[in-house]
Amino acid sequence: MTTLTLSGKRLSGETTSARRQPGRMEHCPVCVIVPARNEGETIYATLAALRAQTGIDHSRVEVIVLANNCDDDTGDQVRLFASSNPGLNLQVYEKQFPEESANIGNARRWLMDLAAQRLPANGIIASTDGDTVADPLWLAATLREFERGVEFVGGRIVTSVSQAPHSPVRRVYLQDTAYRLLVAEVEALLDPDPCDPWPRHFQHYGASLAITCSAYLGIGGLPDVPVLEDMALYDELRRHDVAIRHSPWVRVTTSARMSGRAGMGLSTQLSEWQTMIDAGREPLVESAAYVIARIRERNRLRTVWKEGPSRNNAVSCGRHIETGLDAFPPSVDHLDTLSGALRQLRMALIDLRRAPAIYIRSSRSSRYVSA
Repeated sequence: MTTLTLSGKRLSGETTSARRQPGRMEHCPVCVIVPARNEGETIYATLAALRAQTGIDHSRVEVIVLANNCDDDTGDQVRLFASSNPGLNLQVYEKQFPEESANIGNARRWLMDLAAQRLPANGIIASTDGDTVADPLWLAATLREFERGVEFVGGRIVTSVSQAPHSPVRRVYLQDTAYRLLVAEVEALLDPDPCDPWPRHFQHYGASLAITCSAYLGIGGLPDVPVLEDMALYDELRRHDVAIRHSPWVRVTTSARMSGRAGMGLSTQLSEWQTMIDAGREPLVESAAYVIARIRERNRLRTVWKEGPSRNNAVSCGRHIETGLDAFPPSVDHLDTLSGALRQLRMALIDLRRAPAIYIRSSRSSRYVSA
């Protein structure tokens, strides 16, 4: 294990740590990165889960923890774990970012940039968090998805039951999850992606994501945003037509704490839901009718795009875009309560599942295109 205390100023491009490190880790084609800020109480369990991964060769996996801007013993806990688990290729970096850049976006980007510099060209960067426990087959299932030709894998993230099992905020969380899973099924039926077939899910977040080095470098690295960096990464991948998989077989369990470290994320959403519940209000989401209409319109636009570059197709594509914008402007009329939208989606899917599925030839030329 290597321990370094760093004070470099810039996070993207060549990092101070990369200058101190040896060359590329050709014998370790997989690098797991773990940003951890004040995770002294949880990081040991995170590392224990990585050490317990099955179906992989641990000698070919490197784990890098960044203990950034910590006021607790996160770094000490990592060193303690390393001393009793020499079979894990584990490194910990301790770094104090300036106050204005001490955020999860910079921390994860710093780590992913470092991993990209250390890995071989065909390497895999996997990300999790310091309050997250990976299932025993997390890495093995991730690598199997890459073997099928995708370039990015989002894993299924569930939460630990830190609230009362039947608390109102947990009920809303479970309803929201069910709603988003049903939306993902509508997408699979009406606008299918050969790289991301059903069963699939909707998550592509920092607690469980993985990307090839070539795709990461091809999009210019992690977008420079302070929070929601995983969402920004996903948007950038879609703009670059990267093959994306939301695998239900890749699973982790993360903290459901209401006071998080990232500034904006799951903990923020849980707190907002609690505030709404206290005020007697229910979350609003896209209505079932709007979801179905939007996805159908997106598929029509995608079909026009795939017909190839020509003047007629360009005009037709432009008309589809204009029609789509006119037909689906942002409006409160397209919203419904979470419970109402969930109920309507379940009913709509009864008919959609009976209808003939849309099949798209599974090939590189028919890859999923952002719309």
